[in-house]
Amino acid sequence: MPERTAGSLDAEFAPARAASVYSVEIDGELVLLDEHEDRLHHLNPTASLVWSCFDGEARVRDLARDISGELGLSYELILADMVRIVRELGAEGLLAGVAADERPDPGPE
Repeated sequence: MPERTAGSLDAEFAPARAASVYSVEIDGELVLLDEHEDRLHHLNPTASLVWSCFDGEARVRDLARDISGELGLSYELILADMVRIVRELGAEGLLAGVAADERPDPGPE
C-alpha cells in the first residue's frame, strides 16, 4: 500500500497505529514511544481517546460519530478535531501507511 501524506488524511481515512509505536497510559493520558525515530510523544486526554480507537478498519467519520454520541457533543466539532489530530499524528510518523513529514537536517553540531 503506498504511503499517504498527513495533509491528505480526511474523514474517509481508517487510521492504524504504526507497528514501531508503543504506548503507556499515565493518569488518563498516553505517552507514545516511536522506536523507529527514538522519540516520545505526549497525548492529552482527547488525543489519547482518539488514539485508542485506531484499528485500521474504522474510518475517522465513523469514529467521530461514535465519540460525539458517547460524549453528547457536536458531530461536526468532533470530526474537525479528529481530522486535525489524525493529520498531526500522521505528520509525526505515528500512523501506519502515512509518510512522516520531513524533518529539517540540524546540520553540524
